[in-house]
Amino acid sequence: MSKILFNIFFAFLWLLTLLPLWVLYLFSDFIFVLVFGIFRYRRKVVWQNLSKAFPEKTKKEKKRIERRFYLHLCDYFIETIKMMHISEKQIQKRIKYDDDYLMRKIQEGKNIVGMLGHCSNWEWLTSMSLKDEYQWAVPYHPLSNKHFDDFMSKLRRRFGAEPVPMKRTYKRLIEINKSGKLFVAGMIADQSPPSVRNRHWLTFMNQDTAVMEGSERIAQKTGACVVYCKMTKVKRGYYNIELIPITDNIDKEEDFFVTQRYYEILEEHIKEQPEYWLWTHRRWKRKRPTDIKDIKQ
Repeated sequence: MSKILFNIFFAFLWLLTLLPLWVLYLFSDFIFVLVFGIFRYRRKVVWQNLSKAFPEKTKKEKKRIERRFYLHLCDYFIETIKMMHISEKQIQKRIKYDDDYLMRKIQEGKNIVGMLGHCSNWEWLTSMSLKDEYQWAVPYHPLSNKHFDDFMSKLRRRFGAEPVPMKRTYKRLIEINKSGKLFVAGMIADQSPPSVRNRHWLTFMNQDTAVMEGSERIAQKTGACVVYCKMTKVKRGYYNIELIPITDNIDKEEDFFVTQRYYEILEEHIKEQPEYWLWTHRRWKRKRPTDIKDIKQ
């Protein structure tokens, strides 16, 4: 997309998101009709994923999850672009979490690696950076389109989070510590690795799954505590976040313990609210090489 076209598109979004959320949800309903019913965006991929993950469910049950997933996906898009204008007061009203764990770790002088999945609205989770006792770092893979990459970076900075290109994550976290601050690194860890040959595998949602262990490696290098950020949807536009400790002392854990435990909690989370995980990505498109075993459990 050229810069001129992007600026026109950006101007449209900027004006659109001045509207209150209840009006924007009407747009979300319209987008759902287009995406789900007319263009059938990745319907085949979603159905294949649901069939693999839930072989015990009936066709009717999977159809229900599928429909509710697409409704939520459209809400996710609307809620994300609303970050251009939503106020701190509004976002704090819509996202609730108990920060006792964070406060304890501040007193202990501990950094935190927060592992999360593509559940609920992970972009809104950056509003937790309003707690300024920590420097919130958001590692991400830069988008190929520079204009959209800049746009998403600005959204993630809205409430004080710092987007960090994945390749610079460790270096930047060390810089934060040297500046005298503690960090929380919010890391989405359920992506498919670019290559499966030198990766570890486990069973996730009934499927052989290649995993990325970057979050665990960052925690090992920095001595950070590790938590799972469980974001659940209460109702349209409202979420709760629960911080589930994985380990407070990673030096005492066996290798891959953190990664294994993360996927166990993520699977439980998905099964509780299956319609709010990102089913459109091709998570299980690669097969496990025959000479590679599961992570030791």
